[in-house]
Amino acid sequence: MRKSGTPRFLVAPAAFLALSAAAQAPSAPPAVRVLAGDVTDERVAATARRGQLTVQLKVRGDGLDGVRALRLHLTAARDDLGTPLLPDTTATPKFRDVRGERADENLSLRNPPREAKSFSLSGRVELFVPARDPGSVVKVPKALLNSGRALASPGLEAAKMRFSVLRRDPAVNESVTLRGRTADFDRLHSIGILGPDGSEVRVVGTGRISDGEEAAMTLEASGPIPKDASLVFTILTPKALVPVPFDLKDVPLP
Repeated sequence: MRKSGTPRFLVAPAAFLALSAAAQAPSAPPAVRVLAGDVTDERVAATARRGQLTVQLKVRGDGLDGVRALRLHLTAARDDLGTPLLPDTTATPKFRDVRGERADENLSLRNPPREAKSFSLSGRVELFVPARDPGSVVKVPKALLNSGRALASPGLEAAKMRFSVLRRDPAVNESVTLRGRTADFDRLHSIGILGPDGSEVRVVGTGRISDGEEAAMTLEASGPIPKDASLVFTILTPKALVPVPFDLKDVPLP
């Protein structure tokens, strides 16, 4: 194994703090940049084709301050000999939470030939910035009082999303389960819980099951969930998603 370069960045409980973000969304894209970090070559012999090339991408910038999550879309990867390096997998990239002004992500690529000296990458970083769309954060007051029925919420209706809270076992008051369409859960960044005084009830774990069309998600809290708690849905709306293209050329191979 060889390594070069210099020093990696569905529920984020604090995500609903975006409720206090500025009402007007900024027009300019956030100031972020994508840099190449560590490059690790895992081939074990000059003629070996197994193993992989791992590349660390570093996302940096003051513009990450308002970003809650990001995901990387890789569209092209070639070495200096023209060998395609994109992996065979077609899995959809996942959003990862952002904290502060830095985020790292490790990407696995196909092995280049030993004769290759460098490679290039291009794609885009998709940033989730809730402040750009007031409709991306929807608070449903006293949501748990409507167990067994679809949540009545203008915000969810505007987003064309539908969820219901399943009836709770009185003996189990540290969890809540929601049911809805799988596609609607896929559009969520997070679900938060607020007590009647507006304080956060911290979510410490989640579980989700799906039959394809419908899904159920259980939120496990750090303590008892009040009967009149509110739910806060943070939605990955199109207006809150900002694409930032990147093009990294001539990244040295180990």
